[in-house]
Parts: sequence; structure tokens; C-alpha cells
Amino acid sequence: MNTDGGTLIVGVSDKGEILGLEKDAFVSDDKLRLHLNNLIKDNIGAQFMHLVHYDLFDIDGKKALKVECSPSNKRFFLKENGQEEFYMRNGPSTMKLTGNSLIDYINHRFS
Repeated sequence: MNTDGGTLIVGVSDKGEILGLEKDAFVSDDKLRLHLNNLIKDNIGAQFMHLVHYDLFDIDGKKALKVECSPSNKRFFLKENGQEEFYMRNGPSTMKLTGNSLIDYINHRFS
């Protein structure tokens, strides 16, 4: 969301192996959705909820989750263990930015 947005498929490995979500043992799909909403609110912020869209679907008899994120025109920080961290995507990699690189990126991307 700090760069271009994107799509994440939960329940499928990077190698394309269908793992499913059954190991997470949610009582219902609504409980899974509620859990995801709470993760987004707690770790990204409720003000960014409108940029995240997700849908559960079956693939080869297993449940998977498609998460689509739109790019944000406002910077946001990931909250983890009471600390805020800033990440950006660069091709297939995710980079944590700090110090001058963080300031330069924010000034360039969000000015």
C-alpha cells in the first residue's frame, strides 16, 4: 500500500502448492473475516480498511483467501509490538526503510 498496492493469496505457497486455511481452524468464515479485520485495524490502522478487499474461495477442495490492497496516497506504518515500522515493495522484495532513506522516500512518494 505504500508503493503500488497488490494481491496476496493466503493458503498457497510461493511455489504454488495449495495449502489451504484449514490448519488455522476458524470456527466459521465469519470468524476468519473478523480476525483479518482486527489484524488490519490493529497493525495498519482502521483508516486504511477501505484500501483492503478480500474474498474467500475454494481451490482444489481447500479454502484460500485473496487479499487485494490498493495503493495509499497517505503513508502508513506497520505496528508491531508497540513499534511502528515502514516498508516498501521493490519488485519481488519488501524493504524496511529507516533514517534518511525513509525520509527521502516519504518526501518523494507522498509530497
